[in-house]
Amino acid sequence: MRKYFTMLSLMFVMNIFLSCKGKITDSCATTEKVYTGTLSEVQSDVFNSFCIGCHGNITSNGGLNLSAGKAYNNLVNIPSTGSTLLRVKPGDTINSYLLRRLNASAGESPMPPSGKLNQSLINLVELWVSKGAQNN
Repeated sequence: MRKYFTMLSLMFVMNIFLSCKGKITDSCATTEKVYTGTLSEVQSDVFNSFCIGCHGNITSNGGLNLSAGKAYNNLVNIPSTGSTLLRVKPGDTINSYLLRRLNASAGESPMPPSGKLNQSLINLVELWVSKGAQNN
């Protein structure tokens, strides 16, 4: 009787593993990065990755340097050269020129010029601005 129970238990466990074959995944592999909306996140994931080629220490198109340590002072409460808006108006995602360019809204051409950023990165910049565009 004990042998029969052991065999039945083994078959049950094998059935579970076989039914899950190909369905077990790493749940972290497909999850999107969770941002808190800091300048550090914007700097590393947006500016350093997509912007400083044209807006960095060597080339500063439009007089805008987005290099680490310089981005904040060149963005927050600074008038844009292409609009009457501020480049970044803390707490105001609608009237921040940077977001108009990233979203290619109000007839603006997109930044970066190579193509619109992934929406999660635009959301990160929006989060940073909406939280007051702190130098953090």
